[in-house]
Amino acid sequence: MPLIFRVMCVDGNGPRCGPDARSLGVRVPPSLDVDIEPDAAGFVQPGRGGMSVSPEAALLPIHRLPRRLKDKFPRASGSNLDAVWQMGVGAFVAGEVAAQLVLRPDPDRPIAHGFVEPANRMLCAEYQAALTATRELWHRWEGDS
Repeated sequence: MPLIFRVMCVDGNGPRCGPDARSLGVRVPPSLDVDIEPDAAGFVQPGRGGMSVSPEAALLPIHRLPRRLKDKFPRASGSNLDAVWQMGVGAFVAGEVAAQLVLRPDPDRPIAHGFVEPANRMLCAEYQAALTATRELWHRWEGDS
């Protein structure tokens, strides 16, 4: 399972789940910023995008990194309601992330960004549920690990 990082809003002891950029989930139409687009029958498939992740905290977008981490990331400008979360332990290479989910490094930036995508063609609701099912696998990272 590859090591991946993502900034998400804190909800109790885990990341918040939902269909937005600061949650464990993906944006779909009618959102203006779409992470993955279901087909006319409501299915999504690998190779078409998904939930954005990075191989290390330092490669996350500075506008997402919480401001409280300015000692580690001087340009951090994200909300302090968010946290950096990590999951997995392996190399940032294509492969299984969790049940029904795979990592695909971004072809345009393979060492800095990737997508957690559906492993197979599935209903968008099943994909969102598979992402939500990983909630207990994410661990908060604040630079001391």
